Amino acid sequence: MGTNGIIAETSTDKKTDDMVEVKAVQEDKEKASIVAAIMGIPRAYCTVLRGTVHLFCQRRFRIHRLTGMLYLVQFVLAVLGEFFPVILERLPHLHVLMPITGCAQAVIATLTFSFLGKNANVQGYFTDKRTMSYDFVFENVFFSGCLAFQALYFYQTWIFRACPMLEALCVFFPYFTIRQLFPRTRLRDSISNDTEKSVANRRFMNLQTWTSKVFMCFGKHVSGFLCNYLIFLDLIPEHHHRTLRYQFILGGWGTTIAMFLHT
Repeated sequence: MGTNGIIAETSTDKKTDDMVEVKAVQEDKEKASIVAAIMGIPRAYCTVLRGTVHLFCQRRFRIHRLTGMLYLVQFVLAVLGEFFPVILERLPHLHVLMPITGCAQAVIATLTFSFLGKNANVQGYFTDKRTMSYDFVFENVFFSGCLAFQALYFYQTWIFRACPMLEALCVFFPYFTIRQLFPRTRLRDSISNDTEKSVANRRFMNLQTWTSKVFMCFGKHVSGFLCNYLIFLDLIPEHHHRTLRYQFILGGWGTTIAMFLHT
């Protein structure tokens, strides 16, 4: 019994020593990983900075890149302004300048990428096999222009009230008049055109297309017509001004940032 007890005690001590050693090794690894993460922070910042400089400071398409950067700065300020009201107090015209910059960015993109293929039946936005078509880039001028009009109409209503015909045209009939000046591409063409998508990514691309279709329907009938009618009738109470600012932010992401990052 005494010998067996000594052996059992020795075995237990050995297991305890092994566990202590394993725990010490794990702690050393955790400390090493924490040190490596801390030491890697400057490198990560340098990588981000290098990528930012590469994205915005290249000579090719410089005006397009710089205008996009200006819009991104305004967009970030608009988002932060919803959490820190002092930003909107210091920049009271931010939600007017941002959509106008977005519209200017769309015009610059149209002038910059005039070499793209001109085919209204092929968007090229939801694809992994080709570039966007010029018609799709040009068409975005109309949608970003609608957003710019709405922001200007909401914050500087007097400009359009001074010209009732222009106000009626932009509020009630933009899709029957101004829309005819721009190409018309259709999302359903992207869904039915299997040549734009690889077999491996077809389901994902179709899901993106349907999501965008829902977003565009909402943008046309709710963010577009409904909000314009409410502004026209002066039915937006002050406590819902923030809701409209959210709409400008969401619309800006869909019409300007998504296109800029894609180009």
